[in-house]
Amino acid sequence: MIKRNSQNAGISGGHINPTVTFGLFLDRKVTLPRAIMYMAAKCLSAVCDCGLVKAFQKSYYTNYGGGANELADG
Repeated sequence: MIKRNSQNAGISGGHINPTVTFGLFLDRKVTLPRAIMYMAAKCLSAVCDCGLVKAFQKSYYTNYGGGANELADG
């Protein structure tokens, strides 16, 4: 994860997920408005990605429960 994060840091600023952005906000490396925008963009992107998978890969989406984690029987 650290290697991947450092490889993309020049492009995205290292904001792999909203938790990283929140940590950077707490460390005062990112301002509040920018942190909110990054987190909102990442969450909106996840919703759009899910919609694209559901639209173009309906059988996989249905077979795997939309990617939701479940406990196995037994």
